[in-house]
Amino acid sequence: MIGNRTLGKIVHHVQEHKPNYILWDEANFATTQHIEELRIAATHYNVDVICYGLLTDFQTNLFEGSKRLIEIADEVIFMESQCVYCKNKSKVNMRKVDGKPVFAGEQIQIGGNESYQTVCYNHYDKFRREYNAKS
Repeated sequence: MIGNRTLGKIVHHVQEHKPNYILWDEANFATTQHIEELRIAATHYNVDVICYGLLTDFQTNLFEGSKRLIEIADEVIFMESQCVYCKNKSKVNMRKVDGKPVFAGEQIQIGGNESYQTVCYNHYDKFRREYNAKS
């Protein structure tokens, strides 16, 4: 126990194996508790922690893990990508079903990396307006 916190699996793993670093891919799917444990690993056990993941979902809402990382990370580096339609800077992951953009549904869809495109806000808004007009 550190302070009044009960330690979880991540901290126990760090205590037992004493790693120099932790790399966490798809950190957007981490829970707030996971991120808190990574913070404990970094601050109390001097473990370097590097997380990769998306910031927002296909509806532009922050993922739980991403939100907590932004709140407590020592440093956040955003990787730039281009809109698949105009080559402007992309900020949004647009979900497609049967080749058509969708803007409703569960936040997390298992599998389906081919179902997403990185787009700029202009194209996201254009497709969202078209989607809403049909709904």
